[in-house]
Amino acid sequence: MDFSFILDIITIIILTGVFFFLWREKKHFYSLKPFIGAAACLISARLLDTLFAFPNINLILKNVRIRYINYFLWNYISNLADVFGVVFLATGLVKTIKFQIRDEQKIKQLESYLAICPVCKKFRNEFGVWKPIEDYILETTDTSITHGFCPECAAKILKSLDGSAAIEDDKM
Repeated sequence: MDFSFILDIITIIILTGVFFFLWREKKHFYSLKPFIGAAACLISARLLDTLFAFPNINLILKNVRIRYINYFLWNYISNLADVFGVVFLATGLVKTIKFQIRDEQKIKQLESYLAICPVCKKFRNEFGVWKPIEDYILETTDTSITHGFCPECAAKILKSLDGSAAIEDDKM
């Protein structure tokens, strides 16, 4: 008994299973059109190989020359189906990778936004906890933090200190 027939049948079953898996996971793909084309081409190529490679499955033709021409034609069509199946599969993979990269870039862009309270200047981390902005700087960079006053705040503090010193002098 020729076992290549069994291998062709197993290949058809595996290709059908892969197609079913792709169909079930269609929400993860941008488009299943190339994968459907690939599955259809590869399954039909395997069916043609199986039908015309084994004489007991093939229809018995009376004229040997017609049978040879048909075998040559169907073999050629089967090989073309294999080629187109691989081309469709590669196209689908490239499209899927392109859209996955685009989606990852969108996610990266959205994750780059930092929610900061306009009043207390705390930021919200990925767990929804509000923390001082200094914690964010320490967690995300190799920077050490020191405190200093900008000229505007220094002027305000000096003005408030001068005012409070005058009030204290009046009390004495």
